[in-house]
Parts: sequence; C-alpha cells; structure tokens
Amino acid sequence: MRTDSLDRIKVSDILLDRVFTVSKSDKLAQLIYVMSKKGADRAIVTSEGIPVGVATVKDVFIKLGTKRLKGLSPSSMSVSGFMSDKFVSGKLDEDLLTVSRRMRDEDISALPIIHDLQPIGLVTRKMIINLLKSKGKTKVKDAITLSIITINPDAKLPQALEKIRKSPAREIVVVDNNKPVGIISEKEIALTLFDLLTRDSIYHADSAFKRLLVMDVMKRVDEYVEPDNHIEKAIDILLNRGLNTLPVIADNEFVGLLTRDVIFLKFLELEESEEWKKL
Repeated sequence: MRTDSLDRIKVSDILLDRVFTVSKSDKLAQLIYVMSKKGADRAIVTSEGIPVGVATVKDVFIKLGTKRLKGLSPSSMSVSGFMSDKFVSGKLDEDLLTVSRRMRDEDISALPIIHDLQPIGLVTRKMIINLLKSKGKTKVKDAITLSIITINPDAKLPQALEKIRKSPAREIVVVDNNKPVGIISEKEIALTLFDLLTRDSIYHADSAFKRLLVMDVMKRVDEYVEPDNHIEKAIDILLNRGLNTLPVIADNEFVGLLTRDVIFLKFLELEESEEWKKL
C-alpha cells in the first residue's frame, strides 16, 4: 500500500490523540490525577479557558525532586509552577510535514492542535512513525543509537531518576550481566512517585521512593531486534508494548538502541529527501 508524503496529508485528515486540560490555578493534585488515572503524559494548561502552556510528566517529577519542594503537599501547589514557559501549537489546515518539523525544531514529542482557541487533540511523533513505517526500505541499522545509558536492576530508583535528569533520553536500559532485561522510563518513575503522593506528603513519599529499586518499576523486555531487521517490525513492537526504546542485538551481543525519537528524526530526514519524494 502506497504511503502519501507528509506534505500531502493535512492534520484534519487524521485522527488526533486525546488531549487533557487543566487550569493554571488548579492544584498539582489535579494534574497528577490526569496523568496517573487518565494515562496522559502531558496536559494543556489553560488560563481563563485559553491555552497558555503545557505540563509534562517529566516537568512534574523533575521539579518534585528539588529540595525546595520537600515537605509540601500536592494540594498546596499550583499547576503554574510545573508548566512550560512556551506554548507551541498547530492548526487543522497545516500539513503533517510542517507540524513534524515544528516538533523536531522545538524538541517536543507531541503538538497540541488548536481550533477556535481551544485544544482539540494532539499530533504525536508516535503517530508520524506509524504512518511512515512501511514506506521505503529502512532497516534498524539505519536508525540505531550506539550511545547507551544503562543501569542495574538492583540500583535505587533515585539513581535512575538522576540519570534521566542529566540526559536527553527518556528511557534507560536495565542490564544484568551485560544483557538487557528491562526498560525504565521517566513515565514509570513519575507514576510510581505520583502513586506514593496520593497517599502521603512529598516528604514521606520521598522517603518511600528512595527505598524502591529499579527492578520494582521497570518494564521487562523479552523482545529484541537485529540491525538488518526491517524497521517496521521494530516499530510494531515499540507501539504494541508502549515503549520508546528497544535493545538491538547482533550475534547475541547488545550493540545499541532503537528509539522512537531517533526513528522520527530519521523518517523526517527521509521525507525531506528527493529519494522518498519519488515513493
């Protein structure tokens, strides 16, 4: 089946991901509820009904880890302290190449679509790679990442948090005896912290958080891809398992990673090339 180029597909032609909103004046507890109970990794922040920012899972859990917040309660802090300072959006009449470039240039994984001053949905990097996965003959080795951040399963959870804080990566590979056994992401860490916060104050949640191990929270990985596999197979595994990262194995050796973000950037590069314009 032929896949149209992104510049031929309008945002209005596709089914958008659901968007959640919270008010700038809402308490942090409401934002945590949206993220943990609704499965959202971001929420649009509004002021008097107008979108003014975005709060992501990473924004929240990194700021909750700062010392100045310890001892406070989610019901005592406002969403405004956890939102981004910049709001980037798209429109229904824009094409997917334009909005994909905006996501790349602004280094964001989802773009809110605004109609009549209201957010009506999201275009995500995940949607774009799913649209393009069968186009061309891209292989895993064409998008492999050789720089690998790892952690042991018996490491403390705060160590994983610190690694993510210092890295652009959203997920870390958990290795045991040089073999990848799991993935731990910012979302798993955040949801664990959010669950603790629903039961206690930040001070006590912080104490419980520090006792947890990586193995308590990680997603176990029992599927891998090889460098010569067609990338469509890898994308299907990523999307079906809800992962951003997949280990790459060659000759029973752990040689690299395939990440959703790198696939997105590779596909966007190919979409801008003359070669893919002919497909």
